[in-house]
Amino acid sequence: MSIETVVLGVGSEDEKRTEQLAKEAIAVAEPAGAEIVLTHVFSDEEFDGSRSQLGIEETSEHSTPDAVAERHTTTREMAAALEEAGVDYSVRGAVGD
Repeated sequence: MSIETVVLGVGSEDEKRTEQLAKEAIAVAEPAGAEIVLTHVFSDEEFDGSRSQLGIEETSEHSTPDAVAERHTTTREMAAALEEAGVDYSVRGAVGD
């Protein structure tokens, strides 16, 4: 059985270790040809704050958890490292505990 998907949870607290997390995820996914799914789960408060900080209106089509996660600094930095390594990835966001 081969690995097809690596789910990597990322959050605001990971800003200082983005490079290390990306390196480890690439080490697992690259040899297997697996996709990495960057997943950011926001608390209600964090989601509202991130959306506001990004200048996204609550009623905008870009106000979804996925869209906010894609624009979040930590996720963008991770995505850049994965792109540079040539690893397939996607970004998912969710709101909850």
